[in-house]
Amino acid sequence: MFCICSNKSIDEIVAAQADIPLPFTEMLECYSSCLDGCGSCIPVLRERVTGNELLLSEGD
Repeated sequence: MFCICSNKSIDEIVAAQADIPLPFTEMLECYSSCLDGCGSCIPVLRERVTGNELLLSEGD
């Protein structure tokens, strides 16, 4: 799957998150353009990083 707003594949975004884990909102800001774009990839990204335990909690 490809994130048109970010011009990156979902795998690229998830790989960046795996290298340097961030809280979800920060991940979207740093590794994608989903917050400024259409946002259609947000549920897929949430599922991928949550399922692989690649998220820091918002307080970390």
